[in-house]
Amino acid sequence: MSYPPHQQQIHDFLTTLSIAEPDRIINDLAHYHQLLLEYNPQVNLVSRKTAPEDYWRYHFLDSILALKCLDFNAKVVLDFGSGGGLPGIPIGIASPQARVFLLEATRKKCLILRQMLDALHLKNCRVVNQRLEDYALMAEGQRFDYIVCRAVALEMRYLQPLRQLLRKNGRVILYKAHRMDDITSIRHQSLLEQDVPDLGFRRLVAIDRKDLINGRSP
Repeated sequence: MSYPPHQQQIHDFLTTLSIAEPDRIINDLAHYHQLLLEYNPQVNLVSRKTAPEDYWRYHFLDSILALKCLDFNAKVVLDFGSGGGLPGIPIGIASPQARVFLLEATRKKCLILRQMLDALHLKNCRVVNQRLEDYALMAEGQRFDYIVCRAVALEMRYLQPLRQLLRKNGRVILYKAHRMDDITSIRHQSLLEQDVPDLGFRRLVAIDRKDLINGRSP
């Protein structure tokens, strides 16, 4: 099956990684794309400066880049600051055996996220309408293998809640563009991916649970 260039790029990426069901993933992402275009004028879920055809490259491919170095299947994943469901929904679509929690503080966005998950029949994702700090206190033992974060700066106030929510060997996966100053105080980081073609300057940075401390502290 042939696809338009912006979809074919993702199909080729999935095929190169031997990800199962690439055609099903493309179809589900196409449905998600339609939903974002429908809801985005109501609530700002993703940047309105992005042309509709560029969602595939700058939002969907960007979100699943972590598949190059991480296997999310059979893992419990928290998408911190999910917004319009990025990167959590594409990860959930591409990794059907993962359990993905979309953490978003804005109620209007959460209502739309739930509607999109229902429309997509995406049973492995659920929405959590809370602030990170509150969720860390109220999660009742829920712990995550990975916490992914694409659109939130890693402020010092987030370090302890993130640490609380991760399993012992858990990791935070940060999707970073040009600015890296929010993580300069973290002494130990792992660079998973950088300078991704067609996406501009992009880095994926992993921080282990034990390193979620302010490196400037004594």
